Amino acid sequence: MSKILNFILITLLLVSCSTKTDKEIQVSYNQKLEKTLTVDTTFAIGDVRRYGLKINKGVGNHPKTKGKILDELFKLSTSGLTIKFPKGYYKISLIIKNKKNLSFDFDNASFSGSIQLVDSDSITLKGTINSYSAFIINNGKNIVLDDVNILNNKELNISKILPSGFQILNKSENISIKTVAISGVGVGEQFKYVPSALKIYGFPKTPNNITINKVLITDSPVNGAVIMADNVNIKNITIQKFGYAKNKTLKKLSNTNIDPNNFVGLWLAKNTNSVYNKI
Repeated sequence: MSKILNFILITLLLVSCSTKTDKEIQVSYNQKLEKTLTVDTTFAIGDVRRYGLKINKGVGNHPKTKGKILDELFKLSTSGLTIKFPKGYYKISLIIKNKKNLSFDFDNASFSGSIQLVDSDSITLKGTINSYSAFIINNGKNIVLDDVNILNNKELNISKILPSGFQILNKSENISIKTVAISGVGVGEQFKYVPSALKIYGFPKTPNNITINKVLITDSPVNGAVIMADNVNIKNITIQKFGYAKNKTLKKLSNTNIDPNNFVGLWLAKNTNSVYNKI
């Protein structure tokens, strides 16, 4: 009988611990901050619209805290809450600089401006995210992305110019991406430092440990992809159209022998311990 009672007590204890853990997971973010930032309770916790960020409009200061809405959302995400951007067009740039431990979820959200991860660590961007400008990772590490699209429509670009592609730069490391799709980049004087649709490059330090499942470059008037890095693993890279620009204004990249007047589909340098399964 005592053995049965002991078993029941242990079972109840385990269930109690499990339940407590579930509750802790549910409230693992800063509830006080979340309540302070809430301006519209009709939207779910984590939805950017709950905190005053509106679709198809610019972004300003938070009506309660008077701080920038994006900065307040960064604080909330750092506290443990995944911030969700629903489907729609956002007339903003998303610049994450000097941040750590952020998690965002995008439901085919499109940004008129660039998306930049600069000097940041442990950033997770789930779902599909689109930019009409550029996506740049500069000195970022431990970055996880799902699906990124660079869309070619200067009317929807924040500066009314063509996009400048997808770039992973300098000491960026431990980057994992499911898909990158680029439908075009601009040429001319304002794009003189955009040698390709996809650019993975750094000097004197180069990116390291980059994994991408699939790259699709539909159209690039300059080079298709320029990759100067180490420990690169790209499972599938497709470049459909490249190198037809007549206005050759590109600046030469440091420590490379890329000819700015002779475009190629794929240019590789270094790439020690790298694998390209299908090109």
